[in-house]
Amino acid sequence: MRLFFTFWGAFLVFTLACRVLGVGVPAGTTIELVAQGSYTNVLNQPMTAIPAAVSLTVAQVAGVGIDYDQAPIEAQPGSDVYVPLKIVNLGNGNDSFNLAATSSRNWNVCFVYDDNADGIHQDSEQWVITVAGLMIADGYTACFAKVSVPPDADSGDVIKVEAESQFDPAGAKALAEIELTVPDGPAVQITSPTTESNFQTTSPTISISGTASCELPIRSVAWSTDKGAEGTCTGTESWAASDIMLQPGTNVITVTVTDSLGRTATDSLNVTFTDVGAPLITITGPTAEPTYHTETNPITISGIASDDVKVSSVTWSNDRGGSGVCTGTTSWTASVPLQPGQNSITVTATDEAGNSGTDVLIVNYVVDTAAPTVQITTPTSEATYTTNNGSLTIGGTASDDVGIASVSWSNDRGGSGKCIGTTKWTASGIGLSIGPNVITVTATDHFGKTATDVITVTYTGAQAPKVEITSPTTNSTYSTTALTLSVSGTAAHDAGISTVSWSNNRGGSGVCTGTTSWSATAIPLRPGQNVIVITAKSAVGTTGTDTLIVTRTSPEVTITGPTTNNTYTTNRSSLTITGTAWDDVGINTVTWSNDRGGSGKCSGTTSWTATGISLASGQNIITVTATDAEGNKGTDVLIVTYNPVEQSTPDTTPPTLSITSPTNEPSCVRNCPKVTVSGTVADEGGIAAVTWVNETTNAKGNCTVAGNSWSTGEIALATGENKITVTAQDAAGNSQTATITITYVEALPGDAWTGLAMVSLPIIPDNTDPKVTAGFSGNGWCAFITLSNTYAVYPDTATWLEPAAQTPGRGFWAYFESASQPYGTIPPQDRPATIRLHPGWNLIGTPFIKEVVWDLSTITVREPGSETKPLGEMENVAASYLWGWQQDPNDPRTGSYYLVYDAALAPGVENKLKPWRGYWIKAYKECDLILPPPK
Repeated sequence: MRLFFTFWGAFLVFTLACRVLGVGVPAGTTIELVAQGSYTNVLNQPMTAIPAAVSLTVAQVAGVGIDYDQAPIEAQPGSDVYVPLKIVNLGNGNDSFNLAATSSRNWNVCFVYDDNADGIHQDSEQWVITVAGLMIADGYTACFAKVSVPPDADSGDVIKVEAESQFDPAGAKALAEIELTVPDGPAVQITSPTTESNFQTTSPTISISGTASCELPIRSVAWSTDKGAEGTCTGTESWAASDIMLQPGTNVITVTVTDSLGRTATDSLNVTFTDVGAPLITITGPTAEPTYHTETNPITISGIASDDVKVSSVTWSNDRGGSGVCTGTTSWTASVPLQPGQNSITVTATDEAGNSGTDVLIVNYVVDTAAPTVQITTPTSEATYTTNNGSLTIGGTASDDVGIASVSWSNDRGGSGKCIGTTKWTASGIGLSIGPNVITVTATDHFGKTATDVITVTYTGAQAPKVEITSPTTNSTYSTTALTLSVSGTAAHDAGISTVSWSNNRGGSGVCTGTTSWSATAIPLRPGQNVIVITAKSAVGTTGTDTLIVTRTSPEVTITGPTTNNTYTTNRSSLTITGTAWDDVGINTVTWSNDRGGSGKCSGTTSWTATGISLASGQNIITVTATDAEGNKGTDVLIVTYNPVEQSTPDTTPPTLSITSPTNEPSCVRNCPKVTVSGTVADEGGIAAVTWVNETTNAKGNCTVAGNSWSTGEIALATGENKITVTAQDAAGNSQTATITITYVEALPGDAWTGLAMVSLPIIPDNTDPKVTAGFSGNGWCAFITLSNTYAVYPDTATWLEPAAQTPGRGFWAYFESASQPYGTIPPQDRPATIRLHPGWNLIGTPFIKEVVWDLSTITVREPGSETKPLGEMENVAASYLWGWQQDPNDPRTGSYYLVYDAALAPGVENKLKPWRGYWIKAYKECDLILPPPK
């Protein structure tokens, strides 16, 4: 407020120039004003004016403000936007405020109350208000401006909110502008086959593609034409539509993109299609073949025609005369007159643009008087034929005066087909059923006359009978102390089982009881190994086998005195020993022998004693042998060291002599025409000489002795058995002999070891250095390490043939320019061979010098701690096939893999493991692969 005052005499008078404003001061407040002043009178004297006082009351003044976030707000079309507002009373008294809002795009706007004044809208806050208040000075009301955004909104809006005082509507107003933005609508553009608006083509179809964009997700992209076609494009942001059919002339193709709110945008392409494609026409009747023979005149021909637009007409013409219009267009017929002999009939289809296409049928019009002839010449010209192959190929000839139209076959057991060729024909892959199959071949001439030939084919079955031993074990080996054996099992074949028999390689054979379920009892066993073979014979004469290797065990004998240990030392020249023996059929005799000389019979059997055994100075190997009633023997050994107090008797003890190489066994088989035999010799008085003789060839010689070792040097072998006896003589003239029988067979790799080869050694090599044994080129020798999935290359120790006894069964890669002849000892060939496989690819070989048939019923697999089963039942453990390698005969440095599989399951496939070659096999688990001995 402003106050003026003047002097009136000595009085100070107030003059109120304007009313007192009450903003910031509550309305109705009383203000007391007192004015005091001083002055100088005319006499220049200081004077004090009489004070003036006034009392004022503050009037109510209205004021209003709107608090809100002035930043633009993003709104989604089809949704409600709640904008938080605070209507603030800026006046000095209680007031209420009318609320109003306008939309620049006529969107619906109202106000709802903010129940908890937190500025965050809750679904329950839907109380619509038009007045904010009543509120005290400086008070406020919290609310929301609720804006309903239309679903098709494609641009933003400005909402103007006005708050007006009810106390002073004209003087107190507040205005707020709220900016709402919405995501841009979709956009679409055609970019292929052109970005222009017009395009010309001669193709009846067109593919288009392009792009689309939108701030919201794109719901779909579709196309349509002004000719009534429509479809959906593949993709959204990058879209395409293919094979859109066009009509001649201009086709308007429109692409429409729709976003998630249903908003759309379009782009169009004007495509002008000019038809230049010729129609396609095909003669289908009376034949689809290019030529036809008939005795009928006129002839009816028919067919089909098509065009990318429309076929307008189909006509015919005959080069021998005549033409006409066919009935129909896309499916048409015509009756055509013929002249004797050849008639070339041309049918022409024409489209609306004048393009045309043709098809031609050569018709031979003659009168046929004779039937054809046909003859089967392969696999035989006889009337009958027998095979074990379930798939048959036949061939032959046919003839006719007017020509052979077709040759076909049929099987009375099922199946028929068309032969390849006419005058010379063949048919392959004819499926056969077990037993007789009557195959009829029919030759048909061009006029339907026929002739037949017949062959009766008897199919014996592709697979051998499957026979399995199930008792006393399903394993391939079995041990027993019994004198006889009972076995049983099953057998099966498509044609049925006629008989099941058994045989023992140690002697004896017979017929089993039963067929599909069979048994055999009281099979006599010999001591040691008995190979029991069960043979099942099918109704068509094929056979299958299963083998059980039965070992009849020897008696048990144990030395218990003077010690249970393996060694004993004494200073007595005479020894007494005691012990026990046991056998299921009873002990017949117990004997003893000393390697230093002397032997005898013990007293007793199951409990026995031997006294007065003379000992030689030094080591004495005492062997006790128990023999049962069947002649089976069991032994125990005690090594006695005699340390005499005084030696005064003459030396009568022969030397100790043993053969250790090429084996410590009494016999072996080798593939080398020469052999070096070696061993050990000892005598207290010293060795005078060691000599040898080959009793087969009568060759003889002196051995080289070095310390306790001796060697014969190379001994020539005759083919077959060679009995070699070595004799050692000491200084006192005592002698000792040792004998080994060596069988020489010729078994060499031949062309299996040429060029680049996968190889194996079915021998225990004399030298473990593969370079010496195999003679490969350079470093061309490597082994595959399955556990690490890597190769080891010579001279890596993993490539050496160590230990030598485990070389058979291993496979190697090698490169030979001139291979050496590998020599060594041939492992046993009459018993199964076990090869350990690791998970992954394994490079293996065969330990046999003869081929082994890859038969999934006889090849077996055993997981550690599990029973042995046929490979055909263990394909989750090891693969049922192998890969071999065959060198190219024209370039042995190259080659190719070939499959080895069971020929019974895949006729014609290679099904043999060949000696000296290597093979790949994959194992899925740790297991043993057991190969049966060659038959």
